[in-house]
Amino acid sequence: MARCARVSGARAAEPWSLAAAAEIVAAAVDSLDRGPALVVGHSLGGYASLEFARRTPERSRGLVLAGAGASTSGPWAVPYRWVAGLVPRLSADRLGRFDAGAMSQVDAPVLVLNGEKDTVFRSGERAFVRAHPRARLELIPRAGHLANFDDPAAFTAAVRRFARQLPVRP
Repeated sequence: MARCARVSGARAAEPWSLAAAAEIVAAAVDSLDRGPALVVGHSLGGYASLEFARRTPERSRGLVLAGAGASTSGPWAVPYRWVAGLVPRLSADRLGRFDAGAMSQVDAPVLVLNGEKDTVFRSGERAFVRAHPRARLELIPRAGHLANFDDPAAFTAAVRRFARQLPVRP
């Protein structure tokens, strides 16, 4: 049975940074005390999960990047930086910059899971998938950036299919 970690918010007063977010994901995975985990991150959480997988490959069994398939540098980063700028206490210098090259530093299998109609965050999805030998792309039909809300059953089914295909842990 799947277990989910809960994060208490003890660090809520700290300024947000990608490194701090990756540390929180690592602490949540460690709190489960079950070894490497399948981590699902949506939007900015997807980039935090990607950073977690890059920094701690030994804790990553698999990675789902949902609504996080756009480069965060270059011309396509403008919408990403605008949206992130709406988050209080989040400056552009703490966001981190990812492009498809970040995928080459991830050891675990990756599912890039996007809503079919999410044109902004789908902009680099194919480059992200091509950059990783065990990555694949799946789209949720008729869904936008919030595919997990637009069609929760399809989103959950995609994550479950991916989880079932992951190698068995030793």
